[in-house]
Amino acid sequence: MYIPNANGKMRSLGMAAYDDKIVWSALGKILMAVYEPKFSDSMYGFRPNWSQHNALKEVTQLIEKSKKNYIIDADIKGYSNNLEHGRIIELVRFRLADSVSTAESKP
Repeated sequence: MYIPNANGKMRSLGMAAYDDKIVWSALGKILMAVYEPKFSDSMYGFRPNWSQHNALKEVTQLIEKSKKNYIIDADIKGYSNNLEHGRIIELVRFRLADSVSTAESKP
């Protein structure tokens, strides 16, 4: 289904089936277990037990205790839409290589 945006363009709107939600939830847990330990402590977005409140506390401490006196706010429009999805899939496959997919790909 398509719905109108404020700018007059149409955007797609989809509802995931229950089975899809279960698969996405499981996949999210796997990816989080693999990649969470690799994230820097200064990365706050979309992480368990990390919130905007943690980020604001750190920014406040940096402003109060250091000589930094500026903040840069950036929002890159359409960032996710412009990523090289093929490369991302390749990197995920590399990190999540398992014996089943490896065995299936061999002649």
